[in-house]
Amino acid sequence: MIAAKHGIIEIMCALESKIHGVIYESNLFNENALHVAVKNRQVHVVEGLRKRLPIEIFRSLSLEMDYKENTILHLVACTTIDNEITAWRISGVGMKIMWDVKWYEVRTHIHACMHTYI
Repeated sequence: MIAAKHGIIEIMCALESKIHGVIYESNLFNENALHVAVKNRQVHVVEGLRKRLPIEIFRSLSLEMDYKENTILHLVACTTIDNEITAWRISGVGMKIMWDVKWYEVRTHIHACMHTYI
């Protein structure tokens, strides 16, 4: 969870290769590693998990709900105004726009994955 929160994909991959069920672990808020990565806007972690994990596992992690019954789609949709925890800490308008565009691409891909599953 700490690696997902801070965007350390190498540690996540090493743990997943050694302990196969670790990807299904959840924290006290019933959030899995994918929830934590999305909540903390760790785009490269989400993309790394999507590429590394079989599509069925990625979809099942995507459909899991946290303690507030949020899936990752709910967390992706959170705005920085509504949720200060996920607020961007980027200086400069250009950098913020770049990250917003990148996050939109991730959100669109996640939505497409979820749509094909349903």
